[in-house]
Amino acid sequence: ERAWPFVSTMIYTAMKRGDFSSFKVVEQKVLAGEMLLWLVHQDKKIAAAVITQITSTEWRKVLSIVACSGKDMDEWLPLLAEIEKFAGSEKVAMRELTAASIWDRPRLVALCGS
Repeated sequence: ERAWPFVSTMIYTAMKRGDFSSFKVVEQKVLAGEMLLWLVHQDKKIAAAVITQITSTEWRKVLSIVACSGKDMDEWLPLLAEIEKFAGSEKVAMRELTAASIWDRPRLVALCGS
């Protein structure tokens, strides 16, 4: 909640570029703790922000990257392994990008920008 004012513009810009979800809904869910906000910082500055959500069906849990924004992606993209670890600890069976059918680097680059 305290970090949101520092990243909301980044997230808004990314979501507007992707045009696949409502910023207000995502903002409300982040602030309510229904979606997770992940931050990457370098030299005491926020380099990137990622929003994830876990949803459950009758058969499995799915972790979605709902929004992602940042600069110099090559420097922080490897840190998404931490989200993978989290997904594993939550027994998530599938990972996906909201705007893509699979979770792979080219689609992540397209979603997050560089």
